[in-house]
Amino acid sequence: MITVKSVAYWLMGGILLAQSSPDLVVHVEVNLVQVDAVVTDGKGKPVTNLTSADFEIRQDGKPQRITNLSYIDTTGGAMTLRAPRVKGAPPLPPVDLQRSDVRRTFVVVVDDLGIAWENLPAIKHALRKFVEEEKQPKDLVAIVATGGGMGIFQQFTTDPKQLLAAVEHLKFKPMLNRVGISSFPSFNPMGVVSSPIPGAVSRQQSALSIGSILRALRNMPGRKVMLLLSEEMSMTNNENYVQDLGDQAIRASVAIYAVDPRGLPTLQLTAADDTSALNSRQISRVRMERSASYLFSQSGLSYLAQQTGGLFFHDNNDIDGAVATVALESSGYYLIGYQPDASTFSGANRQRFFHKLAVVVKRNGLHVRSRAGFYNTPEQPRDTSRIPLASKTHQGQIERAFASPFSLNSIRLRLTGLFVEVPKQGSWIKGLLHVDAGSLQFTEDADIHRATVDVVTMLDGGGLAEPDFRSDTVTMRFSPATYQTAMKNGIDFTFFHQARKPGPYKLKVVLRDNSSQEIGSASQFIEVPDLGRKALALSGIMMNAENQRAAASAPGQTEAQAVDDDPGFGPAVRIFPRRSKVLFAYQVLNAKTNQRNLPELDLQTRLFRDGKEMYAGVPIPFDPTGQSDVTHMEVEHQLTLGSALPPGEYVLQIIVTDKLARKKAATASQSTDFEIRP
Repeated sequence: MITVKSVAYWLMGGILLAQSSPDLVVHVEVNLVQVDAVVTDGKGKPVTNLTSADFEIRQDGKPQRITNLSYIDTTGGAMTLRAPRVKGAPPLPPVDLQRSDVRRTFVVVVDDLGIAWENLPAIKHALRKFVEEEKQPKDLVAIVATGGGMGIFQQFTTDPKQLLAAVEHLKFKPMLNRVGISSFPSFNPMGVVSSPIPGAVSRQQSALSIGSILRALRNMPGRKVMLLLSEEMSMTNNENYVQDLGDQAIRASVAIYAVDPRGLPTLQLTAADDTSALNSRQISRVRMERSASYLFSQSGLSYLAQQTGGLFFHDNNDIDGAVATVALESSGYYLIGYQPDASTFSGANRQRFFHKLAVVVKRNGLHVRSRAGFYNTPEQPRDTSRIPLASKTHQGQIERAFASPFSLNSIRLRLTGLFVEVPKQGSWIKGLLHVDAGSLQFTEDADIHRATVDVVTMLDGGGLAEPDFRSDTVTMRFSPATYQTAMKNGIDFTFFHQARKPGPYKLKVVLRDNSSQEIGSASQFIEVPDLGRKALALSGIMMNAENQRAAASAPGQTEAQAVDDDPGFGPAVRIFPRRSKVLFAYQVLNAKTNQRNLPELDLQTRLFRDGKEMYAGVPIPFDPTGQSDVTHMEVEHQLTLGSALPPGEYVLQIIVTDKLARKKAATASQSTDFEIRP
């Protein structure tokens, strides 16, 4: 057995792992400086067809000879403006990314310590649109609040469900916020506008949070963008935190796009301002001070955007448009290289010096943005041989796998996590893990094929004080026939974690082959409903081919079983051919009953592809015949995949309506993804 005592898997630390794969990031070496530049036309659209002859680059005012130039497409040519999603459609399923897969790394920083309560709804609306419409499948995203308390939500993920849950988790913190309920509080008779807490203390907390994020981003892959939403980040004479953040962002190759969510303010006195004790000269002074204070509060945001090659969006009520522009601008950039003068990095005891950079595009009508410069300390190359010895041990390998925000595929596997309610035992997360047996190393002894793996699983979230780990060492002993079946179809593992409280959870599994020491990992986000509210709820959906019913299982030891049929037909993989019949089953919980102690439910099935509705069944009444417990019912349906359905990724959605329940609690839905093959 393996005991995992502690794993540093948070965004704020622990993910700074040495990697051998090259990343598309700007870097500085002794004999080469590479700087990224974004070029847009007059309408703000990216320009992608320029050559080195179209650019001029200057270091400290001196022209440099461009030695290399390339355009980096961070979307792989796949970024498109998506059609509006169908109302009520479930989020698209996440993609398990390896480090080399990542095209863009986004961190959305909501400075909840410096945002008024009245602006939070508009921010949340804009971020929902970003997740649902702008985020691309190979974008790695985290949503972080400077006030902390985000838990699992501040981790990098590709999962839209987790990101949408993070948006909903954003809250106003009245005891910590330096702005207050309103961005422009009313003027009181004493001529003083009070702040909830000292601004310097709150700004330092915001700076500490942002600095931690920038350090975490330093070794992250892809085009790195920070979207910073704040309405109070001033640059005072005795506080140099903004300059420090700019330095850290430059060193981490992070472009900061700042958004002031206050929109277009009037800054004029209103009826809510009490100026009865002031003369006309004093009233005029109040107006000027309010305007000056407004501009001063934006100074830090403007500085960070300018220094890092981003944009500052302000005096505009379109927060949605600002966020969409950031996503569009991040679709690609030019990487421009030149060989600096020898004096740029000369001197063993040289003092820290900032070299200014200026990138100019020669074509008329185009706009270019790049970083303001770099420091005279070249970046050190990554040396993967210097990983601490503990990370190379059995325990260290597993800890590093949990720490990484990426899936590892030395052992190829696929994870499905489902919420299930076990009678008299409460709520559980059921994990279905499919493993490619060809990724494992078997030994043969007396016609018995043997392999031993460690299956370490983690459940986090749901109000847990700390992550719940469980570890099982599973030894598989297969006969020759079973071994051949496993090699052909794979192996399925089943495990359980108890979900003691409702809420969003993250399930992650790491599987290690004891013989080869290879590792595979995967994770999934799962929502557990609050059954104590007695509202209608659904379990996760088990989906499999008509001729392969899923075996029933209950909480216990991790089980391994060779798959008897096509692995896609099972609930862990879910890849079905057209014209096949598919079974799907789920639990209906907390249904209300009539005077005859029977529920009155309507069931509807919907099918989506890329957010577009492909099929919507007519709601049909549910027949509870044969159910032993009408508040805990097992439901099974059959779905025929028609020949007209094109191959690709799909989402199946189930909608159950309780005609006896109050309107707000009358409907529950659940969804699962699957694939149709030709």
